[in-house]
Amino acid sequence: PVVPRRPRAAQLSRLRTLMRYATVRDDADNQHEGYTTLERMDGATHYNQWLARRFREHLGRRVLEIGAGIGTITRELESGLELLIALEVDRFYVDRLKNLFRGKPHVRPYLSDVALADWESLKKEKLDTIVLSNVLEHIPDDASAVRRFRQILSPGGRVVILVPALPQLFGAIDEAVGHHRRYTPATLRAVLEENGFAVEKLEWMNLVGMPGWFVNSRLLRRRAVPKLQLKLYDTLAPLFAQAESKVKLPVGMSLFAVARVTGSNA
Repeated sequence: PVVPRRPRAAQLSRLRTLMRYATVRDDADNQHEGYTTLERMDGATHYNQWLARRFREHLGRRVLEIGAGIGTITRELESGLELLIALEVDRFYVDRLKNLFRGKPHVRPYLSDVALADWESLKKEKLDTIVLSNVLEHIPDDASAVRRFRQILSPGGRVVILVPALPQLFGAIDEAVGHHRRYTPATLRAVLEENGFAVEKLEWMNLVGMPGWFVNSRLLRRRAVPKLQLKLYDTLAPLFAQAESKVKLPVGMSLFAVARVTGSNA
């Protein structure tokens, strides 16, 4: 009998799959909703640069990033640092981080859950800054995590945090990416000050993003930001960043905080 030839479309599909897994971006088949959002946000170059500028103002030289994901913010912050430990709970993401930062020994991906991390070893790294970019809201016991941060930071060390704001905006996208909460200025300040930090800066960010998030996540119950909307927003992000640098916002869809260790962290 004649063996039927594999249809050309199937051959091309198989070739594409092989090519994906032969490159650093070997993960196009990952259908996890949180990953979809990370991938889309990774392409929002101007927005990510805006966030990175805010973070860099407050960085020391030895940094721990909690929840590094696929390296979107890590990539923006690593230049010029003595050490950047990129803690991430997902092995798939850690493998990607290792690929992304191959040849950069000062960037050290670290596979661990926050609750199970080797905090004693991390303390020996003499870290002066801990960065969390849209991560604290993923941690079930955020207060316990903040206490851990205080214990390992060098005297005078800081946490620099970006979190989603306003419980009223909590919707389908928050659920899809694993958010436990959205913060208010009062709740974010409380979790920091009640666990060993003095808040030095607490500001609203991203006023313009609020309507789109509310419509997509609350009204339409979408589980990811549509690509075209995100692309348009990212195109305009430099204008939003410039405007927000000149005024004190009354509200926003994110909160940016800087807090310093108080007392002894022994």
